Amino acid sequence: MKISTKQYAWLLLEITQEKDFKSALKNFVVLVAKNHDLKRVESIIKQFELIWQEQSSVLEAKVVSRHVLNKEIRDSLNSYLIKLTGKKEIVIKEELDEALLGGFVLKFQDQVIDASLKNSLQELRRKMIS
Repeated sequence: MKISTKQYAWLLLEITQEKDFKSALKNFVVLVAKNHDLKRVESIIKQFELIWQEQSSVLEAKVVSRHVLNKEIRDSLNSYLIKLTGKKEIVIKEELDEALLGGFVLKFQDQVIDASLKNSLQELRRKMIS
């Protein structure tokens, strides 16, 4: 029987609730290896993180920008994400990308909000053409 990445991730989530976590985790790894799915570990972990965030009150978001965000922008993003997702706590991880002209790209759960200058200019261009 083929086990999907999502099924593995849910199983891993259940394992985190086990009293004998170490033994349960070892059995999980043996199962993945036995099914010749070790090459899928990275995608299993990504799926697990998504499920974990959905089940918890914490949301992890990534902001890609040219410069470090100031406190006002971080606080605004934090408030926006709390209202949008209903989560109680937001963890914002920043990534700098000098290729961005300005603005930022916000990634959370399976969503992307592109508020970069390049994207804004492309949208303006599309509106002008149509």
